Amino acid sequence: MKHLPAYALLFSILFAQPIYAEKSPIVDVVIANDLADFYERTTSAIYFRFIKKDGTSVYTRGYGDGCISWPRISARSKQATIGNGRIYVNMKHLRANDYKIDIDLFVTFRGQDFQKTIQYALPRITSIEIVQDIRVPYTWYGCKVKINTTAKSYYFFGDHRTAAFATTDFVWTLDKRFNQRDNLFRYEPSPNDRAKTIRIQVVNEKLGLQDIVDVPLQQVQKKSFVFAPKPRAAGENGEDGEDGDTGENGGSSGGGWHGADGYEGKHAELVITKYGADKIIFTLYLDGNKEVYYLPTNSKISLQLPGGRGGDGGRGGDGGDGGSSSDEYEAGSTGYGGPGGNGGNGGQGGYIHVYSDLEISMLSRILDIQTPGGLPGNGGRGGDGSPSGTGGKAGNRGKRGSVNYEILIT
Repeated sequence: MKHLPAYALLFSILFAQPIYAEKSPIVDVVIANDLADFYERTTSAIYFRFIKKDGTSVYTRGYGDGCISWPRISARSKQATIGNGRIYVNMKHLRANDYKIDIDLFVTFRGQDFQKTIQYALPRITSIEIVQDIRVPYTWYGCKVKINTTAKSYYFFGDHRTAAFATTDFVWTLDKRFNQRDNLFRYEPSPNDRAKTIRIQVVNEKLGLQDIVDVPLQQVQKKSFVFAPKPRAAGENGEDGEDGDTGENGGSSGGGWHGADGYEGKHAELVITKYGADKIIFTLYLDGNKEVYYLPTNSKISLQLPGGRGGDGGRGGDGGDGGSSSDEYEAGSTGYGGPGGNGGNGGQGGYIHVYSDLEISMLSRILDIQTPGGLPGNGGRGGDGSPSGTGGKAGNRGKRGSVNYEILIT
């Protein structure tokens, strides 16, 4: 037997490995590229990597130097349509398969047929979550919620929509104290509402998930003002009667003076306007002065402008003592006690003009303005005597003042 020439032996060594590599069979297949987020869109580029027994790989055409043409590949799925480097997802079928795509792949490559089922799972949905922090009364908020997955979160409010979800998939249950308008809501407390939290619930039936939260409420801040005029002075007391000499009657006393009528309540102007989303500016003009307060929307402002109090009636004077008796005269009688003075009438309540750009319902919830008439003065007590003086009459309560509003909104 003749030996091979040296060059022939070298040729066989150099080219034996590539020939074997070309004939190495496919043993596995995986998706080669990162697919698009199918929660957000329904189409993506897709390529496959075919792994051979010798550890090398070949790819579908269009991915790097891929050499396997798409006509050699059959990729079928109940959840998607695949071909020519694209995948188109059927969202209904994807949802029914728990957001997993099953691909039955068949390829013919250099005389070899290879078949495998590949499963591609979207990131697992873990929860839904209401996105709210604190509720400020009379402030409109959107019904905002997010879907959490193991990869990222998706936010939904207004008319937001993705390939898989939409705001309309969420059903909200709100406390009756919420006023709802489309996808907006706001908290409108009753006058005696002291709640610190308020419950919100959302359900997504497609996912079989819900979230319930007790949202903290902005707590009520109370501010009270009382601006009352000074009360009027009481009437002077009546003069006492002079004492009688021996055997003489005591002198009659004088009546107490009537109390003065109370002053009219103060006049003021109030401007209350919005300041950002959750605050108001409260500006009060009174007695030539200006006071400004920045308050949360959830405030209760009590403002009183009462009429002045009437003065009390003066006390009647005491009758003079009768003179002492003697051998010639009998003792004198005590003099008449003086009548007490009448109390003064209360002053008319104050006057205030309110300017505001707040809604009527909101303004009425915040403001509590009172302009009561002033209290009457008490009648003076009658003086001591024989007989004693009659007491004075109490004055009349003052008339209520007035409140006028000018609402600066359309």
